Amino acid sequence: MPSVERRASPQLIGSRAGGLHSRTIEVLDQRGIAERFLSQGKTYPFAPFHPISLDISDFPTRHNYVLGLRQNHVERILAEWIGELAVTIYRGREVTGFAQDDTGVAVALSDKSVAPRGISRRVAMAAAASFAKQPASSFPAGIRRRAG
Repeated sequence: MPSVERRASPQLIGSRAGGLHSRTIEVLDQRGIAERFLSQGKTYPFAPFHPISLDISDFPTRHNYVLGLRQNHVERILAEWIGELAVTIYRGREVTGFAQDDTGVAVALSDKSVAPRGISRRVAMAAAASFAKQPASSFPAGIRRRAG
């Protein structure tokens, strides 16, 4: 399934997240890739919550810790995994619209190209959700967001 990414390159500018919470690690584990992240970070049995730290070592999960790992490393590891899956990435573009018919979904991109028809409905729904989060003032002329 193709992916649309606003950034032209995978390089991050500035500092972002510093770790992964236990639920995120559980999801990565369900996909069989948690160890890739665990091997590159440091686990902590507590979760920071403003001025205090919460002990999560007794959480009912196999991953009852927070993983200290900067976002640039998280994104690098994810990019390596995506590369193994041979996923097409449309970089430097945004979703500007989509249309569905019996053969699948066509996704219009900001460079006026269209991602190939046949994209699954699930992918289109994720694109639609992202598209619908934009403020109404950012929609191209002639495209209206439904209220609701």
